[in-house]
Amino acid sequence: MEIERITLAEYYKLEDTSNYDFAMKFAHQFTIPENIFKVPDLEELEFGFIKNAQLNIVRGDMNYYLELFHELTGLNPFNLYLDEFTRQLHYIKREFEKLSEKESKLLISPPSEKEQRAGLERFDGLGAYMQERELANNDITKLEAIRKTKYKYCFVELYTRKQERDFNKAYSKLK
Repeated sequence: MEIERITLAEYYKLEDTSNYDFAMKFAHQFTIPENIFKVPDLEELEFGFIKNAQLNIVRGDMNYYLELFHELTGLNPFNLYLDEFTRQLHYIKREFEKLSEKESKLLISPPSEKEQRAGLERFDGLGAYMQERELANNDITKLEAIRKTKYKYCFVELYTRKQERDFNKAYSKLK
């Protein structure tokens, strides 16, 4: 199937997008993640920006993706070719997925039976805030500074604190 190379704006003006929808779902020209427009390393960005993006990406709202794309590239996505836009968007999504996987693997411990019985689920939906609050040592006047700190520094601190907690827990069991 041959399709014409069009911009994102032209795509939105089409009455029938089915051929392009199919191509965007299956054709390598649209699906291979590629950092065409040189999105910076996400770990160099502000912690608050990353946490907000992670929350909104889960929702899968296309308007948010357009906003995020513009924030990360400085470009108006509607002026870009559809294939380049989708490859860059796949790259952005993949990079956020990598961060989320890294956090799940390194920052989250499986809850104990006691924690589950105590109602651990009451903290659902507070994930990013709980991280910010921990980094601010429960001082809400420091939250804004935490949000403006580079993600990589916040991540290392959260990881270090988790390692300390795990060590102390294991050590206390040995006593």
